[in-house]
Amino acid sequence: MDFILIVIVFLACGLTAIFVHELGHAFMSRLLHGDKNWYIVIGAGTTLLETKWLMLNTRFYAGGLCRYSASQPEKWRLIMRSAGGVLANIIFTLAFSAVIIFIMVQQQGAFVFMHMGLLPHMLIVANVFIIIFSLLPIPYPFGIMKGMPSDGLTIIRILRGDEERSSN
Repeated sequence: MDFILIVIVFLACGLTAIFVHELGHAFMSRLLHGDKNWYIVIGAGTTLLETKWLMLNTRFYAGGLCRYSASQPEKWRLIMRSAGGVLANIIFTLAFSAVIIFIMVQQQGAFVFMHMGLLPHMLIVANVFIIIFSLLPIPYPFGIMKGMPSDGLTIIRILRGDEERSSN
């Protein structure tokens, strides 16, 4: 039973980290480009949930991407849109960690953190993993983003003046 709970918590934390990341891209696209037509796709396979702005598929651990209207604004706007996912993961991780620290201080010690269970640990680890993996300047080797550039590679290509490709 513990193993099943660990798997469920792990998948939920991964899904949360991916969603936060893609929401960061969508937010930057809306903020910097005025784009109202962004759309987040998480996972592959059979669609579990579809709304005007989100599609969640059965294999959500396969990654995600944010589609938005094509635009060719200034480089800094393209860079910020590409960095939006990582920035969202960083902000989420710092805010979540601050809440955990606040709870620990209120309860006098790390003892409480150790007994909160797996969720806080895994949520932080999942977001840090997404941050690191997104910044690696590589084309993604698997999942729904196979062959697409990582956010780090997209930013490098924008700085070099290469054609901007969709961010994930």
